[in-house]
Amino acid sequence: MQVLIVGLGPAGSACALALAKSGVDVLAVDRAYFPRDKICGDALTGEALAYLTRHNVPSRIIQRSFGEIRKPCFQELTPTLAEAGGQRLIGMGLRSQNASFHTIRRIDLDNWLVECCAKADCPMEFGWQVQSLHRVSSSDPWTVQGTIRSQNGELQGQFQINAEVVVGCDGVSSVIQHLSRDQRSARPIALASRRYCKNDEHQVEDEAISLMDHQWALNPSYAWQFSVTGGTNAGIYWCHHRNIPRISGRDLLALTQQHAPRGDAIKTWGIPVLTEEPLAHAPSGILLTGDAASLVDPLIGHGIDRAIYSGELAGQILAQGFQTGSNVETITRTYESKLEIRRRGWQQHIQQLENALQGMDNTADQLSKALLRAVWTRSSPKP
Repeated sequence: MQVLIVGLGPAGSACALALAKSGVDVLAVDRAYFPRDKICGDALTGEALAYLTRHNVPSRIIQRSFGEIRKPCFQELTPTLAEAGGQRLIGMGLRSQNASFHTIRRIDLDNWLVECCAKADCPMEFGWQVQSLHRVSSSDPWTVQGTIRSQNGELQGQFQINAEVVVGCDGVSSVIQHLSRDQRSARPIALASRRYCKNDEHQVEDEAISLMDHQWALNPSYAWQFSVTGGTNAGIYWCHHRNIPRISGRDLLALTQQHAPRGDAIKTWGIPVLTEEPLAHAPSGILLTGDAASLVDPLIGHGIDRAIYSGELAGQILAQGFQTGSNVETITRTYESKLEIRRRGWQQHIQQLENALQGMDNTADQLSKALLRAVWTRSSPKP
């Protein structure tokens, strides 16, 4: 086999769809059966929404709402930002003038993407959990072994696959990332929580409002309450990197209970945060995507889009590489090089934003002067 994709979330599905009809011998596996839930904030950036729209995502599983940000970092600029940006001023917060905030429950998103893969005739297997990964030498294919379980968890058998390339799309606790390296690289992990509330349970004043509330001074951590189909997704992102004090899982649960008193069980998970450090080179024939490659920027909600981008990029490079006869080493380094270029751009953006939040540069002063000039120009009487 040429390509084995491990994990069928947004990254794995995007990779499989990019390889569909390419002629590459590929198989995608996931340890779960779909539909299955995935802990997530459910927010969609413009890039993720554009990808889903290209693939004709059903409107019934997309929720639109008015986005609101409370306690922004430059509170003294809020009135000016509202006027210059065409947003509504709500106390000391900003609310969008139209329903431009989009969310999708991950149980709906991931199941729909898998259905897209099925329609594109992508070979897939479910209940397959990878447990070992090895090869004799760098010129040999990878041997991947694991167990097969039924939907109710009963052991049904084992599998063994030889693949030239293994694409790790298996999330923050990536088995592929762990097994393919001599030492597991340390990755900054932020902590987050999530609770779903039904429409008759949540206490948001307006069901069409998706709120992001920066509740802690000089700390990029925030609480959210996003409007989703049938209710809200409420949770807290707590930044564990930089110099932010750490929080225990128990304390995070207590904060979430305060933030969203009613709803289903509160779930917590770790988020592998994008950092300044370049990605470590993977062995030849291993491509890491999405959370497995630590591409998440939780400060402004980049996660689903980064998974989709990296998964699609991996699929495109694999298709082109095998079709043109490139060797596996060339394919691996081409993917890493192109992903690193995008990753550096993403990291520079988050660094600029964090510097502004912490007052480490003059971004706030420049922003203030530019906005005030714009407002003054529009409001000045014409001669």
